[in-house]
Amino acid sequence: MNLKDGSTYSFKLSGIDFAGNNAESAEVTGIHYDITKPVFSIQLPQNGDLYVGSRLSYTLSEDIISGSAVWSRKGGNRDRSAPHKINLNTDEMKSGKYNDHQLFNHSKLNVSTVYTLMMKGTDAAGNESLPTTVHDIEYTRSLDGNWFFQSAIMTVVWTFEGDAGSDGSKGNFAQGIQMGTKISNQEYGRYEIDFSSKPWTLRWTMDKTEMSRFSIFEFQDENHLRVVTRESKKPKNWADGEVMMYEYR
Repeated sequence: MNLKDGSTYSFKLSGIDFAGNNAESAEVTGIHYDITKPVFSIQLPQNGDLYVGSRLSYTLSEDIISGSAVWSRKGGNRDRSAPHKINLNTDEMKSGKYNDHQLFNHSKLNVSTVYTLMMKGTDAAGNESLPTTVHDIEYTRSLDGNWFFQSAIMTVVWTFEGDAGSDGSKGNFAQGIQMGTKISNQEYGRYEIDFSSKPWTLRWTMDKTEMSRFSIFEFQDENHLRVVTRESKKPKNWADGEVMMYEYR
């Protein structure tokens, strides 16, 4: 007997004993015959990507009953919490495409750490997917939020709000002064980041003056940003201006 994968069947037993008596079991319906392994494919991030933020894009070929995403450290900064195993929730285990999706149980990764991402799962018939793996992903956080620089006379505040779907590479920018617990005298504009080479380049342009400034920057850790800024052109290196340390709060 050859059953067709993916089909639904009903089943019952019948027979005759030596006395000629007929017997028949109750019919069991809705039996789904499944011998196909579920398949994950990962669209974002890809091999060798710089991964900004916490959103993934992936596709799942069929519904599953258990699944996970695992981030394993392969290089860069240390990560004492690795590997990060993230169990998928019910909605994330349905077949379909998940674009720019943040996993419900997402885990906090370490900046400037290189990871491997692996996703796998098991369907209701017990078929386990082959692991789908993406290699050499360097994680960095987005700039979203308020960053404070304490000078000798004042506290400068940079505020970033990335555009939706831009992976944090562009968005709205504001520069202000901290007065007590409030941020005042804010000027507004736009920013763009070039992630193609390190140190990364930040260009920020104020709406009112249309003046652009250029900064090179790197994360010291999750909450500290090392920056050198010049007007009209990009700093050549860390010695090409005053190094300023901004703190995320």
